[in-house]
Amino acid sequence: ANGQNPAFFQGSSSNGASTSVSADDGVTFNVRSSVVPGLGNIAAMTSEFAISNSVSKFRNGRIYVKLSAQATSTANLFVWNYTSKNWELLQSFNLGSGAVTQTVSLQSVSKYLSGNKMKVLVRTVLPERISRASYTMSVDRTAFMGQFNP
Repeated sequence: ANGQNPAFFQGSSSNGASTSVSADDGVTFNVRSSVVPGLGNIAAMTSEFAISNSVSKFRNGRIYVKLSAQATSTANLFVWNYTSKNWELLQSFNLGSGAVTQTVSLQSVSKYLSGNKMKVLVRTVLPERISRASYTMSVDRTAFMGQFNP
């Protein structure tokens, strides 16, 4: 399931179409960072997936994200846990120059689904000890790829 409904979560501004995270096509959803005192510059956005198969048939899956931001920033990939009502950190990874693709495996999805919807949060952090300069996070694609029993 390709990402849909990208939305601004944290930063100073955003731009991009509702279809901007649905394909690896260079069309991006952009978020300009803002300073969070004591932490650094933060930019974050959310995206949703519509899962068309039954949770009971789920075998395994992967969440995929392709993004770029300041080369010295760290990216965090979260998924919304509908049971605990919190964002759950799946993985953190360093960004280099250019776009970075990251895939995270899931062995269970039931706590991450409400109806057939799953939500992810993509956040980048540039610590203030490195730089206080604002930057733009650009997300090209988010996707959920699941394998289901027949």
